[in-house]
Amino acid sequence: MMAADPHISEPTIVDLENYRNKGVILFSGRPKGEALRAKLRLDEIDVDPTARVKFLVPDEIVSLNSSFFLGLFSQSVKRLGEKEFRDKYIIEGPPEIEEDVDGGIRQALRDSNPLPVK
Repeated sequence: MMAADPHISEPTIVDLENYRNKGVILFSGRPKGEALRAKLRLDEIDVDPTARVKFLVPDEIVSLNSSFFLGLFSQSVKRLGEKEFRDKYIIEGPPEIEEDVDGGIRQALRDSNPLPVK
């Protein structure tokens, strides 16, 4: 068994259950994603080479709408690229969420500007 890389921290857990209203079965809206991004300080996490975050999506959630995903993660995908984004931000939830994540990453990369993000 290989030893864990001492330079990579254990992921911080973000349970999205704590950020949804009772009875809501999907996350939507770019402003909501952007607000959560700011609250979680993802810009700082993006540039911290040791930081990782595991997002737990409740089983009742049927969709991470692309607008919400892009508000929350677009800047990270653009800054980090797909591989590093997936290494840094682990998103766990119901199987249907995986398609939303894949689509959100593709859209963020497609919409990316060739100029560096400030």
